[in-house]
Amino acid sequence: MGPTFRDDTFPPGAKALGMTQAEMEEQGIMWRRASEVFEGAPLLPPKLGHDMVVQGALNDCYVAAALALVASTGELSSAVDGEALVQPGEMDGQFVVTLLAGGGEKRVVVVDDQIPVYKHDEQTPLYTHAREGACLAFSLIEKALAKHYGSFARLNGGNTSEALWDLTGCAVEDVKLDGDGASRLSPSACATLIGDALKRGDLVACGHIDVKKRGAYAAVCEGGV
Repeated sequence: MGPTFRDDTFPPGAKALGMTQAEMEEQGIMWRRASEVFEGAPLLPPKLGHDMVVQGALNDCYVAAALALVASTGELSSAVDGEALVQPGEMDGQFVVTLLAGGGEKRVVVVDDQIPVYKHDEQTPLYTHAREGACLAFSLIEKALAKHYGSFARLNGGNTSEALWDLTGCAVEDVKLDGDGASRLSPSACATLIGDALKRGDLVACGHIDVKKRGAYAAVCEGGV
């Protein structure tokens, strides 16, 4: 075996997390190779499904939701040209993630497989991962997004449509259901809109946060998002 790749442009540490060294140490966070956390886990499982994606301790449910939507198609590939979102690189521990922009512009992000974990639970990734360690792909794609935007902390809070844009390169549409007056969709209009989208094979997500009860309402459910 040759040398294991280390990404010196996005090294494991507090800066990649978007926190100080003291904060990282206080929270008991360390970094491990994903291939060691889930020894023998493939990059992709034999069969993908939406229920394989587990959100971690980061407030990026919109990223986990977008990954789950793409996984529900049975492939982790671009909707623009069918290229795999994540592929092995030329070295052990190196992976190439292809993000998309409007019009299908490619943003190639090279990452290593070092991911944050808690010191007291080194076998569970701190952030987004596959349920029961079924694959490495979800953790690596999330890491590529963190590198692209500057840190994992930069992923805190967002809209599923934003993540779908990055993962598919396709046009996205936000429909707000809590508007006032003429801007508010009726239940029948909403049902028609969603039904037509599903018939076309579009990816559809629904998100809701009660800002008055955010802490309790938006808490991560046991075992998933």
